[in-house]
Amino acid sequence: MVSTTSRGSAHLGTKSLSIHSPDELIAAIPHMLGVKPQESIVFIPIRSDLPAASIDLPTTPRAEELAWRSIRDGMSR
Repeated sequence: MVSTTSRGSAHLGTKSLSIHSPDELIAAIPHMLGVKPQESIVFIPIRSDLPAASIDLPTTPRAEELAWRSIRDGMSR
């Protein structure tokens, strides 16, 4: 079970969300982000102090380098 609080989502506000299965996690992603991700990498944190986030899939080598740097920097908090 994953339990997380979404602070930045337009749909959940500061409500707590308990997820009991991978299917429930997949279904909750658009609500956690406030949008339905398409062609994106989505990050759902286990820690409640980090927000859910998504990043568009990079289409060039430079964009890929910048995307991975952003991911690494964001996850090292």
